[in-house]
Amino acid sequence: MELNDIEILPEAQRPTKKCHKCHSIYVTDTECESCGLQFRPHELGEPLGPRSFFTLKEEFEGQKNIFTKRKSMIFKIYRKKLILRFRALLEALEYSFDDLDSWNTFNFELLELARYLASSPQNKYLLNRILLEKRDHPQFFELNKVIQIGREAPLVEIDSYPFKKTIYFLCFLLLLVPICMFLNKFYFIA
Repeated sequence: MELNDIEILPEAQRPTKKCHKCHSIYVTDTECESCGLQFRPHELGEPLGPRSFFTLKEEFEGQKNIFTKRKSMIFKIYRKKLILRFRALLEALEYSFDDLDSWNTFNFELLELARYLASSPQNKYLLNRILLEKRDHPQFFELNKVIQIGREAPLVEIDSYPFKKTIYFLCFLLLLVPICMFLNKFYFIA
């Protein structure tokens, strides 16, 4: 193969980067020079990677103490990370991705995260406020529907309290034993 055999594309035929928002060709690696859109691919990370909702949930659910999960600072940090992840996904998915598989995975994660957050009454107003800011988002109606369904039918978490039924049964027995003792004492007296 000689040097003359290599075909050089003219400048107009070379593939160029374009802004997802305004379709301008004046873009750098970090921003669009025409509309000022900031490209931040590092915020999302890899699909199902260490920054994903599913990884965050597994780490939080791995906590051993039930009381630590609900009332502590760890829960507040976990909730804040979920909200930040929701905002990052919402912002990133506003425009199209080059990789369709990644976009589908991030879209699935966004819908699952919206459903998970909507199942908690604490996040109801916050989700509404975030969505009202993003009314022109292409998935606004789908997200709104997912959030409404999440509010009406909260997620059923398997093993959220592993010994919940056992604890209820033991409490019932603790209440029942004194009552039975009182009734036995009363029965023998009469």
